[in-house]
Formats: sequence, C-alpha cells, structure tokens
Amino acid sequence: PDGVFDERAGPYAGSFVRDANDDIVADLDDAGDMLASGHLDHDYGHCWRCDTGIVQIVTDQWFITVTDIKEDLLANIEDSEWYPQEARDSRFTDFVENSPDWNVSRQRYWGIPIPIWLPSETEDGESEAQSASDNSSGQTPREPIQWSGDMDDAIVIGTREELADRVDQEIDPDSVDLHKGTVDDLTITEDRTDAADAAEEAVVYERVPDVFDVWLDSSVASWGTLDYPENEERFEELWPADLIMEAHDQTRGWFWSQLGMGTTALDQIPYERVLMHGHALMPDGRAMSKSKDILIDPHEVIEKHGVDPMRGFLLSVTPQEDDMRFSWEGVGTVSRDLNILWNVFRFPLPYMELDGFEPGGADPASVAGDLETVDEWLLARYNSVVAGMTDHWEAFRQDKALELLREFIVEDLSRFYVQVVRERMWAEEDNPSKLAAYHTLAHVLEGIVRLLAPYTPLVADEIYTTLVGDAGYETVHMCDWPEADDRWLDETLETDIGLLRAVEEAGSNARQQAERKLRWPVPEVVVAAGDDRTVEAVRRHRRLLADRLNAETIGIVGPGEEWGKLRYSAEADMSKLGPTFGDRAGEVMQAMNEARLPEPTLSALEDALEDVLDAGDDLTAEMVEFVTETPEDITAAPIDRDGEEHGVVYVDTSLTEEIESEGYAREVIRRVQEMRKELELDIEAEIRVDLSIGDDRVADLVARHEDLIAREVR
Repeated sequence: PDGVFDERAGPYAGSFVRDANDDIVADLDDAGDMLASGHLDHDYGHCWRCDTGIVQIVTDQWFITVTDIKEDLLANIEDSEWYPQEARDSRFTDFVENSPDWNVSRQRYWGIPIPIWLPSETEDGESEAQSASDNSSGQTPREPIQWSGDMDDAIVIGTREELADRVDQEIDPDSVDLHKGTVDDLTITEDRTDAADAAEEAVVYERVPDVFDVWLDSSVASWGTLDYPENEERFEELWPADLIMEAHDQTRGWFWSQLGMGTTALDQIPYERVLMHGHALMPDGRAMSKSKDILIDPHEVIEKHGVDPMRGFLLSVTPQEDDMRFSWEGVGTVSRDLNILWNVFRFPLPYMELDGFEPGGADPASVAGDLETVDEWLLARYNSVVAGMTDHWEAFRQDKALELLREFIVEDLSRFYVQVVRERMWAEEDNPSKLAAYHTLAHVLEGIVRLLAPYTPLVADEIYTTLVGDAGYETVHMCDWPEADDRWLDETLETDIGLLRAVEEAGSNARQQAERKLRWPVPEVVVAAGDDRTVEAVRRHRRLLADRLNAETIGIVGPGEEWGKLRYSAEADMSKLGPTFGDRAGEVMQAMNEARLPEPTLSALEDALEDVLDAGDDLTAEMVEFVTETPEDITAAPIDRDGEEHGVVYVDTSLTEEIESEGYAREVIRRVQEMRKELELDIEAEIRVDLSIGDDRVADLVARHEDLIAREVR
C-alpha cells in the first residue's frame, strides 16, 4: 500500500517503486533485455488532496457483471427523459455501451463493509481474508488462495438480523456498529462437507477486508431511503424518483451507478428525469480550484453586488447543461436590472398612498371598463411572459425564463408602460383612468415578484411584502407560481404595440438627427409603412403614437404609395451610360444628376430628361440609382423591428410660435421638477415659482403656458 517493494522484488526490496526505475532500466540494459528507453510525456493520475502521483497496481477486486445485462441497461435508459436529451442519446448511451463490469470493492477503512465471509483457513493455515487482503496491496500472495471463487463457498449476509443470527459473537442487531472496526472481528462457523472424504468439518469464515465503492452506496439510495424491501407501501408510492440532477461529470458516477443497480436489483431505471448541468469556470474559461487559489470568492461578489444579483446571474447566464464562465459584468447587469425593477416598484407608491389605494387588493378585472389600451397591452404581455416562463421552466431552461422576465421588466414595464402612464398617476383628481393604472401596475408587479422569487428571493420578498401588506402571505415564497390568465391574452394587441414601439423608436431617431428633444412638439410625423400590418397597427393606435412622439398629427403612407412631400434624385452610373450614349453620356449624366422627380421610376426620369433624350433612347435600371430627398426641416429614420425593416418614419421638425411656446414651457417644467427633486420635496408639497428669463421673446412665449407650468409643477 505504501508503494515500497518487499523482499519478493529481490535487489529492489525496500525501494519506492519510482526510485527503483533507474536501477531496473540499467539492469535490463546490462542483461541485453532492453529494446529501447526514453521519456514520454503523458497525463497521469494524481491524488486530488495531496497532488501526489498515484502508483497503479493490479489487484483482485469484486465486480458486478453488468456486461451480462448490457441490453437491459440500454433498454432502461429509454425510459428516462434527459435535459438536455442529447446527453442521454449520445454521451450516456455511449458510456453504457462501452462500460466494463463494475468494480465495487475498495481497500479503505471508511465505507460500507462488503458483507461477504470466506473460509478462514488456507492449506498453510493462512486466513482467506488475510490472503485476499495481501493480494489487494498489489503484491503476489505467498500461498494461492484456496477459495474456488464460487459464491456457493461464500456466505453473503443480507440484514442485521441475519448477521446477529449467524455470527459466533453475541451482538444486538439494532445497535451493532456496521463498520470495519466492528465487523472485521465477527466470525461465522459453519459445518462444511469435505469433497475428498465426505467428512463434515467446522469451518470458520472471516469477512473479506474490503469496503464497497461509495457509488454503490449512492446507487441504492432511491429505494434504501424508503426502507425497501421492508416498507413496500412507501416504495410503491414514491419510487422511482421524479428527478435527479448533477453535473456532466456524473455520467460515470451518479447517473450510471443508479442505472446499474436499479437494473441489476429491480430491472428498472430508478429515476424518470435527469437534469444535467455544467460547471462554474473562471472568466477566462479555466476550471476553478480552491487548492490552487483559482476561484471567485462569493463573499467578494456579495460585498460588491449583493446576494440576489449573484444568484440571478448564476441561474441565467447559460443553459443549465453548459459550463458557465463567471462574469463580473454579467452580475452587474443583473444588479442594474433589479435596480430598474426597484425604481418601478417605488414609483407609484407615493401616489397610491395619497389616494388611499391599497395595492394588495389590486384586481384589473374590477376596473375592466376603465382600462386603457396600454393597460390591456401590459396585462397581455405579462400573461404571455407567465406562459413563456412556465414553458421554459418545464423544459429546465431557467435561463431563457429569466431572460423573458428581465426583458419584460426593463423594456416593456420600465421603458414603455411607466413612461406612458406617468401623467395619469400625476393627476390630482380621482379619475377612473388613474385607478385603472393603479390596479394594472400593482397586479403586474405582484406577479413579477412571484416569477422572480426563485432567482432573487430577497428582493422579490421585500417588494412583495411591501406591496401586499396584510392582504397577502407573510412571504412571497408561500405564493403559488402564477398561471397565465387567458382573458387578458391578446396576440394582436401585443403585435400592434410592438410595431408601434418600433415606429416610436424610428421617430425618436429622426428627432435626434434634427436635435429636437421629445419635450418639444412637432407638427407632423408621417409613417411610410412597408407592410399592411404596420398600417393597421398605426391606424388603430394613432393617438397613442402621437402622444409618444409628441406630434400634433400622424400621417400614414401605405405600401406602394409615395408621400407627396418627398422628392427624388437620380445618380447616374457612367460605366453603364457610356456604352449606350457614347459622346452624349456626359450630357445625359449631368441632366440625370440635376433632375428632381416626383417618384423614383424610370418613366418619371425619362419625362424629366425629355430635352436630352432622343427618340429610341431607353434608360435601364442598371444606369441609375434613385435617392430620396426629404424637404428642409424633415428628417427620416427606418422602422426596424427584430432586424426586419417595416418602412420609414418622417418627422417634420419645423418651428412655429405655438410649438416654441410649448417647448420652452416644457423646458421650464423640467428644470423646476429637477429643483423639487434636489430639495427632496414631498409630492403633495406646493411651491411658488418665480421665473427670470433674459430673452423677452422667450419670456412672452413661456407666459402663454403659465397654467400648464403651474399644473405640472404644483
């Protein structure tokens, strides 16, 4: 066991096996038995604790001959579902197909003693058990073992009661310590008939010194913990296991050992579903190792970002079957998203408190008649997210589930819905619209934290308990997982608002080109839709789009139509004109470049060039590229949704006195609101505002909207 040659090694006795290498090589060379010598670099097993190289030796061991039931093993695999399925169909199946008989014995002190007793005397008086023990050290036994290897010549003990009944010593079956220190001293004496003279003799049996492979212990856990076969009722109720989960390195461990013993003992796989996950890696892809100080200290992550951001990151960064690279940036992103949710949650509370609204009793159905389009849309989106997350969880894709929820919180709830309903909640008077927004937002927030609870339990619980108060459970973790409510699902509305938001983004991009802030109104926004579906969405929700883009009017140009204010120019390709027009090519090109067209067509271009084209001259599409030219004060941006273009938005940014008046008034409102925030004034606190504006014209323009300013800043 210590890797030192004994006297049977002759001149090498007393040497550590590797220390004798040079002497052995030299002796082989001297004897002329050396064919070749050299060094070979290769991977070699080392102790995972002390990092010492392992001395590999051949020993006699106990095996379960699983090769005899290979077809049964492969058939039973088919009775299990794996996530991912590919792990079962390739990785695990390949391993089982090529697996040898299972070595279940180990030469260790700690473990379940193998309950096999062998005859204790060999012909020279040496004990069978001791002979087996010597052999397990890797050295050749001094005398051959007399045990035939036939299990009829061995005693296998199955229960504590059987052990107490058969051993020579007096033991209490209920309290006996079944570890090596005790059972190694227990003997069994049985009468055995000698095959040679048919005489009976008393034979003493001693336990083999080995213990079971720990994976054999684990492999029977699914029924051993149910006290089977003693308790068949619990076994029938609870077995096989619904789910087991481990990392992919357990293909040859937890997954295999349970299949092997389940098939051997019960001819059935002991689990129905397997969730196989990956390992956590360093940011650069290296495996983590505490002993080598290659790791991310979780306490450092918690100190920097908190518990929930770390947990949310770990559960969402990759599919569960993949190895996960830790990312500080990724944890920070989760932290940012949680802060966004926290701000959304805090936003309506002061207004609800002022109005005496209890968010714990929110029920959008109770105000269904007062719900506005965006309320119905948010409820539709929320219930779609619930359905999608449920599907992902059932497929063990918790990463995709959280991705859905985070996108909903950040993009739909924070960046759209809250912005749309903000003014409704600012309204001082009690009105049905504000109440509908309260019910909608509170209901959705409560559902969100239920969905979020498995990922970020602390933040979810804080929001839940604050939101529902005495109207709910003591903790969000007592709540059921939400179910999608079909009455709120509306795929058409979801698509409409999705397209509308793409149009809004295009309009915002066009505004930015003109450096025109959103708080300044514009006379007109024209949506040149690339498809009928976009036209339908804009027509149905024209007023909402006008509010979002702060536009006085919304114009719509359908597919194939041209907006009358646009003009087009033509850029000539001289390489195509030259061969056709020869010496006249320069003249034709100049005329093309100077032409302004009502529509981007060859016929319109030919009409514009009638003075330079001769009869029989034909223009082709290869000769020219049409360019859209927008009028002064009009900017344009494409409508992009999920990488697909749906048309163009044109924004008229021309200024009138009325637009300037409202624009400057909105600038004043923004500055006053910032001052209120800096002074940390309560929402209901009324203020007096004195304006000092250096430009008389601007002052006159602002004065036209004094009522608006007073209403907005209180």
